[in-house]
Amino acid sequence: MAQPAAGGLGILSLILIFLILMVIGVVVFFIVYSKKHPRIEGDSSSTSIGYGILSFFVPLVGLILFLVWKETAPGNSKVSGIGALVGLIFWSIVIPIFWFFVIAALIHG
Repeated sequence: MAQPAAGGLGILSLILIFLILMVIGVVVFFIVYSKKHPRIEGDSSSTSIGYGILSFFVPLVGLILFLVWKETAPGNSKVSGIGALVGLIFWSIVIPIFWFFVIAALIHG
């Protein structure tokens, strides 16, 4: 069995680094988005980017929050909806790619 070169990163380490960088990118996106797009007119509640980050990691929760807050807190609703949409697209692309590399790494040992 072939051994990886000394000091080299394995494919799983590279995938993990990629996922960490993508999550950092999403957090930065929500921070920049919240600064460029202030609260929606008529919304008296404070908009929290934490709901967007939560919705990114669990898109189903983001969709539920979007629908529940649509009338009462449109700012949080918008942030949750965007987080859910970005999370759904991201995870539906990244998870199959991740498992492809994991299976390839296991097969080629």
